[in-house]
Amino acid sequence: MKIKSILLLFSALVFTIACTKSDDDNPVPTKGSISGSVNLYDERTNPLNNSGMLITVEGSNPQITATTNSSGKFVLQDVPFGTKVLLYEKEGYGTYKKSGVNHAYKQGSNTSLDTIVSLGRKSVTNTTAVACHADNKDLIVEVNTTPSATASNRLYVRLFFDVKSGVSGSSYKAYSENYTIGINPAEIRLTAEKINKMGFQTGDIVFVKAYGDSFWSNEYKDYASGKMVFPNLNPISATEVQVTIP
Repeated sequence: MKIKSILLLFSALVFTIACTKSDDDNPVPTKGSISGSVNLYDERTNPLNNSGMLITVEGSNPQITATTNSSGKFVLQDVPFGTKVLLYEKEGYGTYKKSGVNHAYKQGSNTSLDTIVSLGRKSVTNTTAVACHADNKDLIVEVNTTPSATASNRLYVRLFFDVKSGVSGSSYKAYSENYTIGINPAEIRLTAEKINKMGFQTGDIVFVKAYGDSFWSNEYKDYASGKMVFPNLNPISATEVQVTIP
């Protein structure tokens, strides 16, 4: 009977050690890879070489990076689990940020980004002059550019607005969509409804500035400031103009 008890105790001990060893051999992962893809373009819609874009996990230390291959694919290895921000950088392109990447532990420990990120080169379009005038309750913004926009050489322009002088692509109260222009000077009509949605009313004195932009503007929201960032704006731009909202 005593021998039987000893054997049972020994069996239980072996089982416990085996279970412990199994747990140690299969720890829960704390890191995994993040994979994704990019499509790269010039400032219009012409595809360019997708290779050579540097992808970085913001705030990683040591820094975790990967470079896109000719197909635009990348894999970031050994990224600790958590919500991540990815930086996309390449010479000639404005830096793009992809926030809120949910990199959580799951079977396989890897995160594959479903959306292919399309990014454009910085704009080479200079705005050289801007003028504004009212047309009933609408506002007409006239923009001159270099090079000149034509039907066969379409360019892209974005407008920024503020109630104080010093409006810019990074300091503004409101901004417009990215307008495609095919004539020089180009006339951009802002309806009264659109102006009101920007937060301006009849009689408001507003400062307006125009920038050349890219079709793929690489825009993203900066969660620290709550504002949109436009990395592909050409900083060479015409002086701001002042207008009274009709």
